[in-house]
Amino acid sequence: MRKAMRIAVTTMLPLGLCAALPAAAAHAGPAECGRVTGSWEPVTVNGLNQANGINETGQIAGAKLTNPGQVPPRNVAAVWRDGQVTELGYLFGAQLRGPNSVATGIDDKGNASGFSTHLDGKRHAFMWNGWLLRDLGTWGQRSEGHAIGNGRVGGYVAPDETSGDDLKVRRPVYWEGTESHIPGASGAEIVDVNETGGLAGNENLSFDTDLGAPGSSRAVRAFARLGADFRVLGTLGGNWSYAEGINDRGQVVGQSSTGPDGVGQDGFIWDAADGMRRLPDHDTGNAAKPVAINNAGEIVGTYRCDLGEGAAVWTSPKDDPYLLPLPAGATRASATDINDRGEIVGTAAYPGGVTQAVAWRKKN
Repeated sequence: MRKAMRIAVTTMLPLGLCAALPAAAAHAGPAECGRVTGSWEPVTVNGLNQANGINETGQIAGAKLTNPGQVPPRNVAAVWRDGQVTELGYLFGAQLRGPNSVATGIDDKGNASGFSTHLDGKRHAFMWNGWLLRDLGTWGQRSEGHAIGNGRVGGYVAPDETSGDDLKVRRPVYWEGTESHIPGASGAEIVDVNETGGLAGNENLSFDTDLGAPGSSRAVRAFARLGADFRVLGTLGGNWSYAEGINDRGQVVGQSSTGPDGVGQDGFIWDAADGMRRLPDHDTGNAAKPVAINNAGEIVGTYRCDLGEGAAVWTSPKDDPYLLPLPAGATRASATDINDRGEIVGTAAYPGGVTQAVAWRKKN
């Protein structure tokens, strides 16, 4: 699984600034901080500056910084296993265009998804099968591989030039073997893929929506495809929803607006039996950003309170979140994925703009 770069540590707010944010209209009072869990402990993942996915054997997909202290920063996609880092390299011609690559996810077979710069100057999706980096893109078009499950890479393709909302021109794609499949029309993308072939993504229902505009103008809906069954997941009473992750049981997590203005929002969990439900967040609103769920129903993401925003874990869909402890010296962190053993990965930020991949492991 996992996954996309939407929740990056560089987008998180410094500690102390979150209290200045307006509270969601649907909830009263400030966002109280959850307890820091004592069940997980942080361990730095040496060799990676970001971690985006973890599989059931503990392999971690992410990126390694290749030019520390230089601007712009350059990354190379990498996979960590048992203390060893394997650099995946770049696609053809990337060295002539400013080399950059990132691994976004890794499946249980050790295949990785991601994207890299290419000779045509565009970002191309790729799959790495343990020894070969394969270009999944098309000359002259942008594409990204957001996630992978059982050898299937999910993401999008889009034309080079875009004005306004980029989601409007994206086409959802999953690559399986040498074929690419388009399970929907323009205006959508796949954000996660599970090991049984299930997909989660988001589609644009309006030609006028803009993800960067006020919430009232958004018209995006989360969707899931489970076998031949395609579901638009709805909302928590608002006008938009956004999927982030799917597990092998077909449970989807993400965010949804809670009112017609599209500003107030909550985390959600969805499944085919019970539909979309609000994810607990100490009844604060605007605080929960779930991004991944394992088959035991443990969920990770970020949680914002009056002291800041940090990596968080929900031990079940019915429980309020716990904050994950920070590594020594870190100022903030985000969690991006969790496997069935409860191993969590993410990225921590340190003074001076330094980032470091981190894993949280359950205490014995």
